[in-house]
Amino acid sequence: MAFAGKSSAPASPRSAKKGVTQPYIAVPVEKLEKQKLKLKRLKAETSELETQLEAAQKDAEALPAAQEACARAEKQAQQLQEKLAESLRVAEEKAAQLKRVELERDGLKQRLKEAREQIRAGEEAQAELQEANEAWEKRLEASEKELVRARLREKELERTEEDNAARAKQVRLQCFYLLARYARGAAARAEAEERAEETERLATKKQAELQLDYERRLALAKEESNRVCSSLEDELS
Repeated sequence: MAFAGKSSAPASPRSAKKGVTQPYIAVPVEKLEKQKLKLKRLKAETSELETQLEAAQKDAEALPAAQEACARAEKQAQQLQEKLAESLRVAEEKAAQLKRVELERDGLKQRLKEAREQIRAGEEAQAELQEANEAWEKRLEASEKELVRARLREKELERTEEDNAARAKQVRLQCFYLLARYARGAAARAEAEERAEETERLATKKQAELQLDYERRLALAKEESNRVCSSLEDELS
């Protein structure tokens, strides 16, 4: 309340509160309780000041003192309004700070979730790599065994060539034996020579066939050996 002629004085906290829509501020419950207690205390002080103002209005004889008391009360009311505004500002700052903390907490939760997913993906990749390494080791072992078999086949072909040479030598010796056996007569010698030539021709033909077969098998063995070596080099690279 205010005296006549003081209509320009600022309204009391109660009158200032009416008709004004305050924004909703999400603050902790403890902060709100403290603010309620503070507002209750401020309302009580404002009510006391209004009582003092009403008493000052009724005291017409002490008008100057009443006006002075009214001015002091208005000043105190203004100070209370300023304190209330400051309290509201602090509450809004605390609410904004709490909101930032909640956002940071949500961000940390999201990063923790992503980190766990990355760890799980890394473990799966490691398991796949282990399986690939085991499969590669098995292929390498099989390739090494195949290379050993190819080398054994190559050595076997070399021994076959030696055996063919020995057989050809034996055939020649048999030819000479036949020639010597039938050397007692011209006809026999002619027949022996003819048979010896035929035998030698057959032996030469057989040796050529064996030589071709050996070369063919040797080429196949070398080709197989080169293929196995190339496969091993590709896998090792």
